[in-house]
Formats: sequence, C-alpha cells, structure tokens
Amino acid sequence: MSVELDFFIDLFELICVIIVFSIFVIRSRWFSDAVKRRYTWKNQAVLIVFFCLISIYGTLGGLSILGEPLNVGDIGPMLGGLFCGPYVGIGAGLIGAALISATGGTTSLPCSIAAVLSGLFAGLVYLLLKKILQG
Repeated sequence: MSVELDFFIDLFELICVIIVFSIFVIRSRWFSDAVKRRYTWKNQAVLIVFFCLISIYGTLGGLSILGEPLNVGDIGPMLGGLFCGPYVGIGAGLIGAALISATGGTTSLPCSIAAVLSGLFAGLVYLLLKKILQG
C-alpha cells in the first residue's frame, strides 16, 4: 500500500475510536443529566474527564505530517462545549492544552491555544443557542 493510503486508514481508525467513545459518553447518565440541564459539579467533572480523554486520544493518536504530530484533540473540548456548556468545554480544553504543551514541538503553542479556544467558542455557541431557544 502507499504511504498516503496507510495514513488515511490510520486517520479513519483514530476518528472511529473517537466516535465510539463519544457514543459511550452520550449514553451515560451524566450526559443525559446535562442534556436535561440538571447540572451538578459531579456530572460536570465527569463530563470534563470524558471529553478530556477524547482530547488526549486525539492528541496522542500517533499520526504525523512532515514530522509534526497530527492533532485532532480539539474535537473533545468542542464537543464538550457544544453539548454540555462552557464549563465542560473550557475544562476539557485546558487539560488538553496542558497535555499538548507537555508534548512539545513547533506547533505546541498554537495547538494549545486552539484547544482552549475550541472549548470556549463551543461553550459560547451553547449559551447563544440556549438564549435563542428560551426566547
């Protein structure tokens, strides 16, 4: 097989694992409490950990382009912010950013900022939609 095909197969596997893990999160009682707007610190903390694990897996997936790691870890904070609110999005983004910074590399600073901003903007979209739907 060619190098490009191997890369896309590995990327597809990475995305499939993220999707399967997300399905488990969506089926959890903590996520259903968040959807029903029953927030507690405990379910927010559990959801931050869930979405942070998605971010960590996306960051450490082992793919690289031109010697730099391919980072799809912004998906976790983005999904957390969109579905569970700004606290979960920002929390998962901060933990993901800390991990990205620890791995180093020439793209660690912009990728760290992107992880936090993806959780922040997704949380803002969540709040905006909540405001629009409430009238």
